[in-house]
Amino acid sequence: MLKVLDDGAITASNQTIRTSDEVNSIAIRRYHKSCLDLGKKMVEIEPVSDREFGSINVLIKPDDVPKLKELIKNLREQVLALAPTEQVENAHVTQVNIQMFKVSH
Repeated sequence: MLKVLDDGAITASNQTIRTSDEVNSIAIRRYHKSCLDLGKKMVEIEPVSDREFGSINVLIKPDDVPKLKELIKNLREQVLALAPTEQVENAHVTQVNIQMFKVSH
C-alpha cells in the first residue's frame, strides 16, 4: 500500500490489501492484532475529523449471526469499491477495521 520514493518520501500506491474470509491462519491473526494495535494509537493521535470509531453491543440470536456476517462482508466490498484503480493525487492509504465477536455466552 505504501512505497518509498527515491528521495525517501513515502507515498500511497494503488494497491489494496485484504485478508480472505473464514481463514484461520497465524499470519492473518497477527495482522489483525497489528491492526487493533494501530487503531489504539490512532484513536489518541488522529483528529476526530479524520477518523471514525464506533461501537455497539447488541443482542443477536444465533440464527442471525450468519446474516450479520454477510452484512459486514457486503460493507467491506462496498468500501473496496471506493478504491481507485489508478494513482490519484491527494489519496491516502486508509485502514478500515470492522469487527464482530461475542462478549457474552
